[in-house]
Amino acid sequence: MSKTMGVTKTAISKMVTELMERGFLVETRKQENAELGRNPIGLDIAETAPLVIGVLIMRDYCEAVLCNMKLEILQHQKVSPAYSFSAALAVSFLPLPRKVP
Repeated sequence: MSKTMGVTKTAISKMVTELMERGFLVETRKQENAELGRNPIGLDIAETAPLVIGVLIMRDYCEAVLCNMKLEILQHQKVSPAYSFSAALAVSFLPLPRKVP
């Protein structure tokens, strides 16, 4: 990762630590390594990570999607101008299951 991003291993470690402190990442398990050196630690997106909202506004419809950080769709709604979309989208996306840290 450090070579791909062009940063040091220490910088990667600090970034991962910060993401874990903010609740974005969690350790999954230590992976056994037959080679010399440290055993790698598995990382995953935390269940408590913030959610992402995407909105597409077109001439004849609006579409909104609520995803987790793994980009799994939690809720999706598409409405047309014939429908009162401002109230419909606001009501369907108001009760978020977790807060953003």
